[in-house]
Amino acid sequence: VTKKSDLQSLLIFGSLFLGIICSLLWLYQAIFLPLVVGIILSYLLYPIVEWVDARLDLSRRLIVFTTVVVCLGLITLVLVFFAPPLYQQVGDLIDLAPAAYHRFLGRWLPMLKNMVVEYKVMSGDQFEEIYSNVTVGSELFEAFKNTLATVWRTAPKIFGTVLSVFLVPLVTYVSLQHYHRINSYFYSLVPRRSIVATKAIVFRLNETLRAVIKGQVYVASTLGLMYVVGFSIAGLKAGAAIGIVCGVARLVPYLDIVVGIFLSFIVFASSFSGWSVVIGVGLVILIVQLLDGMIVTPQLIGGKVGLHPAIVICSVVAFSGLMGFWGVLIAIPAVALLKESTTIFIEYYRGSQFYRS
Repeated sequence: VTKKSDLQSLLIFGSLFLGIICSLLWLYQAIFLPLVVGIILSYLLYPIVEWVDARLDLSRRLIVFTTVVVCLGLITLVLVFFAPPLYQQVGDLIDLAPAAYHRFLGRWLPMLKNMVVEYKVMSGDQFEEIYSNVTVGSELFEAFKNTLATVWRTAPKIFGTVLSVFLVPLVTYVSLQHYHRINSYFYSLVPRRSIVATKAIVFRLNETLRAVIKGQVYVASTLGLMYVVGFSIAGLKAGAAIGIVCGVARLVPYLDIVVGIFLSFIVFASSFSGWSVVIGVGLVILIVQLLDGMIVTPQLIGGKVGLHPAIVICSVVAFSGLMGFWGVLIAIPAVALLKESTTIFIEYYRGSQFYRS
């Protein structure tokens, strides 16, 4: 049972700590991106450093330095050898979007009209009304296309700038090198009566965050591979590139569906290869989503997050409105931490004398 004073001290310390962190982030907002990227890299690399440190009789400084250099080297190799062709192919697809859309309106929509009128699905006037609404919606499509193109062309510059800034490896190195010192100093500030509870809370939050990040990366990688294989078998032009982009987009739940349909539509409208390809691509997306819902996500993430799809979508939209591109990326980890924090607070609250009195 947690005493009322213990619960109060936890809340006071937690509020002060979060306030200080937010104030520091606001103060150093000019270097926010490299700072956050460095901290995230150090967080992900920490288990590797600890594993090597426990097995090899080497100085921690050498282990940290080697780990950071290898990690940044691998990222650089991927960006140099794999990113340019992928970027070029998807850029070409985005450039085809306006022509593909207008071709759809001019060629495929009239064919669809003849079909639905012939089979008496609806009258010609009803179809013309829908057609006029679709034509009006072309402005919305154009805006969406321009937004996607801007994000796609800006993202490499953003990541290139972030990864080239010397602060990223510096922050990563310092965080890994002095992790134990930072950890000890943090716990030295915690009220003594709350030290056990604080360590338990930090452990649970750390396990949740690590499970979410690892799970999202594993799910995105698995689905990306499935998309690449499936689109290639279906005969979709630039299927490998589209599959990779869908896999990366899966870091944001359900975005892979939107991206896959959008890019496939551009290919179909610009160079139609037969209905067998259309049906094949549709089956690939359907099968991948079924496998994701029944096997991939439950096995790789399981109940670690337990977020309802509606909460996921609302959170992504809300965080994108607050922080733009970066808000989309951190939405799921942030909401997962918030959910776990709320669960912990309710547990301590119900076990406190304040609740029982």
